[in-house]
Amino acid sequence: MAEILDNDLLDMTGDWKITYRINVDASFTFPPAHSNTYGVRLVDAGVGSHGGRKFKGKYSDPPSLKADFEGETFYNRRGVQLVQMLVFNDGLRYLEVLSGKHVIDHTDLRKIWILGAWFNVGNAGNGEPHAGSGFPGVFEMVKVTTAKRRNSFADLVRPWA
Repeated sequence: MAEILDNDLLDMTGDWKITYRINVDASFTFPPAHSNTYGVRLVDAGVGSHGGRKFKGKYSDPPSLKADFEGETFYNRRGVQLVQMLVFNDGLRYLEVLSGKHVIDHTDLRKIWILGAWFNVGNAGNGEPHAGSGFPGVFEMVKVTTAKRRNSFADLVRPWA
């Protein structure tokens, strides 16, 4: 049997739920006290620079959230995928950086899951001049749509591997 690599399991295209956990006072208390979950739709944007893929997208739920996503997965045959994303809204001078790791849930291989940390800077949207200094937090992304049902690692073996 061919070795199953993490690169076989992570496809960023499709619909995701992203949950941000934050501290609204911009403290570094862990775990963060507040959370918000949003829908995100991502599409492929080509080959990445380190064995992964580039992607881009937007919030899909609620549709009132206006920001663009750009990101890339990093693989480089090291056994796990890393994910780096930027979320930005130029009109609000808002920028968010997210960095995470693909987590393989061996109890449910259909679950496509990313855990990571994030930080933002920019207009906080509440009109306070100092409010845009940024919030630290953690995030979790879970894919809502999958291209194919995966029941076991054997389902993922490439016949040419």
